Amino acid sequence: MKDIQTAAMTALRVYFSNQVFEHLYCSSKIMNEKMIKYTVIYERGQTNWGAYVPDLPGCVSIGDTLAEVQENIKEAIALYLEVLKEDGQPIPEPSTQVGKVAVTI
Repeated sequence: MKDIQTAAMTALRVYFSNQVFEHLYCSSKIMNEKMIKYTVIYERGQTNWGAYVPDLPGCVSIGDTLAEVQENIKEAIALYLEVLKEDGQPIPEPSTQVGKVAVTI
């Protein structure tokens, strides 16, 4: 019985050590990353929504609803940036500004 308890305690120590290591590793990765906010343009089509990121040429997405295209473009941006990192390319800084202009008609 004592051997089983010892084995169980050893297994728990290993498990929790791995959990602590994983938490610290993930935390350090997050601390080394920075949050970037890109401007996204959403356009309503006749049957769906489209989105594109002016600062990331070719980064586009579509969805049946606004909510769906918002999720899709977020994933598209993440994949776009991942490919840039893998290829050793610089991550573009956001530079696009958005505004509305009132005109009289």
